[in-house]
Amino acid sequence: MNEPDLNDGFAYLMQSDHRAVVYGVLKRLNVRPYHDYYEDLKQEGFIKFAQKYNQYDGEDKEKQRLAYIYQGVYWHLLDLLRHDSRDRQRNLAVMDNDDMDWQDCLRDPERFVENVDGAMLLTQLWKICDEKQRRYIRGSFELGMTVTEIARHWQVSRKTVYQWKQEVREKMKKVGNTFTR
Repeated sequence: MNEPDLNDGFAYLMQSDHRAVVYGVLKRLNVRPYHDYYEDLKQEGFIKFAQKYNQYDGEDKEKQRLAYIYQGVYWHLLDLLRHDSRDRQRNLAVMDNDDMDWQDCLRDPERFVENVDGAMLLTQLWKICDEKQRRYIRGSFELGMTVTEIARHWQVSRKTVYQWKQEVREKMKKVGNTFTR
């Protein structure tokens, strides 16, 4: 794609309230301003908006164009989040190994999270959680599943999943408090 085309897409993005398309996608994906990757995903969304603007070859009706752009931005950001989730899943699988040596973390950084403190905190949390709480962690954090999806996957009620979630939060607070001392 040549640069003038992207400039046209960015110009369209800045018109009216078109940035709301990207913010709507972020909201739909449950990525809030306090999310670690919020700013990065917002910028990725703006870039994809400009690209999709230029790829649209339908009628020149604004609602249809914006719907097309929205869907393209949604798929792109969802794909990025899934890749991140798979990376975290690999990291947790490695951390689940009780024989893990932190020297191995330093030798093979691709297999571990960038923030070693976060990895250590997550490792401690993982060790004190029971299997049901680990199911919630896997589903929610690794696979990006909703409470309903986790409930379906493990064939339990949503209420049960909310209970697991609350238990994980309580343990996370305990681990966080002991970790910062």
